[in-house]
Amino acid sequence: MSDRILPNSFGQTLDKTYTDPKCGISIQYPSDWKINEDLLEYTPGNVINFIVELQPDNKEGFHNVVGIEIDYYSDLPDKSFAGIKDYEEWSISEDEKDGYVKVEKLEPTQIAGYPAEKIVYNELKMDSKKMDIFTVAFDREYKIKYDSNSEYYDKYLSTVDKMVQTFKINQPTFEGINC
Repeated sequence: MSDRILPNSFGQTLDKTYTDPKCGISIQYPSDWKINEDLLEYTPGNVINFIVELQPDNKEGFHNVVGIEIDYYSDLPDKSFAGIKDYEEWSISEDEKDGYVKVEKLEPTQIAGYPAEKIVYNELKMDSKKMDIFTVAFDREYKIKYDSNSEYYDKYLSTVDKMVQTFKINQPTFEGINC
């Protein structure tokens, strides 16, 4: 696969591609970002695969993480996009009612050619701002998460948006993974 180069607001380019054929995903990222793939977590009732985290390889990197996860909710009766969307919106509204988050934006979008939902919110006690974009493909929820310290969110947002535009979902093998 050839790497398509897209400029970002800092003069960098998205000149590297992360690919995971087991999960059927790929995403481009700047060459001065690092990747972490040691993220698998299992929760009874839900299989959650934190597939990869990408972040700037600098002192701000710890505060600016783009993560990709694939979730399979065995206990949800409706695993369609509409069902997952209802579940995600309910979950974030519960956190908002409890005073943990303040939702800034809920909006429909598209990733990898699939209908998607974008949720932007602030974690009030952590001084962090987050953006979750999710869709459903191959009977799983694919989620891109941008987790940032509020101070840096806007600085990296254009790069993250361009990364999201390069996200692709192909037929996964799910070979050797619990998703």
